[in-house]
Amino acid sequence: MDPRSPALAAARRLARATHAPIAPPPGSDGTIVLMDGAPPAELLAALPRLEALVVWLPGATIDDAVALLPGIQHGSLDRIEIPEPGVLAVLATDEAAAERHAEALGAAERPLRALAIMPAFNEADVIFHAIGALVSEGVDVYLIDHESTDGTVEAAKPWLGRGLVHIERFPEEAGYPERNRTEMVWRDILRRVGEVTGEIAADWYLFVNADEFREAPWPGVTLADGLAEVDDLGFSAVNFELLNFRPTPQDVFVDGSDVREHLRHYEPPGPYDVLQIKAWKAQPEVVDLVHHGGHDVLFAGKRVFPVPFLLRHYPIRSAEHGRRKVLAERLARFAAEERAGGWHIQYDHYADGADYLHDRETLVEYDADRVRAALLARSVRELLAA
Repeated sequence: MDPRSPALAAARRLARATHAPIAPPPGSDGTIVLMDGAPPAELLAALPRLEALVVWLPGATIDDAVALLPGIQHGSLDRIEIPEPGVLAVLATDEAAAERHAEALGAAERPLRALAIMPAFNEADVIFHAIGALVSEGVDVYLIDHESTDGTVEAAKPWLGRGLVHIERFPEEAGYPERNRTEMVWRDILRRVGEVTGEIAADWYLFVNADEFREAPWPGVTLADGLAEVDDLGFSAVNFELLNFRPTPQDVFVDGSDVREHLRHYEPPGPYDVLQIKAWKAQPEVVDLVHHGGHDVLFAGKRVFPVPFLLRHYPIRSAEHGRRKVLAERLARFAAEERAGGWHIQYDHYADGADYLHDRETLVEYDADRVRAALLARSVRELLAA
């Protein structure tokens, strides 16, 4: 079945409203069968054993549908014009079932639940707004605090019960090795992110850092609603377009304020940051974030949405912050074996005497409409070329 089929979208609405599975093994009670095109006679004969039969007849009229579905007495036929003309038939075994499904299709869908899992170490200056931005985008947050010493937990606490579902103390609360108290063993943190997806139920998960802001590529669409659209189109993962915002001599960022208002100039990602597949649909098994160091999530049957979402990244907020973060809080904490394997190279170009500030002439001033227009135009061009 085409993942963009109106029959599939209708079946999702039915499943969400009735808590029935989508297309379980034929012949079982409660089965909803999906089909593009006219069903064979034997399937129509088997309808009494099914909860519902959802049929998409592309290009058909209502009269065509009646002729293609002989003998059907209970159900609904709806002519659809967008995204393509045709008839959507939802067939049931009796009048009560038909009315129940018609009501379910007309009801508002259960909102998609998206959960962002956010590891953090010493991000007190930005974490309040980072969590708040996700909550305002319709996304819940699970914070994994990695032995922060700067008040990160205290800055995050106002969001508890308001979208922040839990603050986990890592490693002790998760039972990870003691070395994680003083070292940043990124593989362990990534494993823990994957484990949380098996502990907190959600429809979609995001792996985020506390210095990032995520957005849908379409203006006026929340992150959660954007993921719901991706889900309805049959995709199971999202890549992000990374914009690295840099401090300049003209910028003055005040700790605890919204960094997006102060750092307005960015540069494109380095070669190691182009891949950012960090949002995925809930899977029956724990996904693998470790293999690609958190840059790409691995699971069977992954289908990546062709339009990237936005990731605004603020890794260094000022010269003073850069010196503290790079020299004292990161390079000294990275696990030696991971560094030897080529991980954690993003700060290697900062020498001891670096001032961490960038010339605005080498950066791009952020304009949300322009960024989205360019992103969507590039995506359309790539789709046409493909």
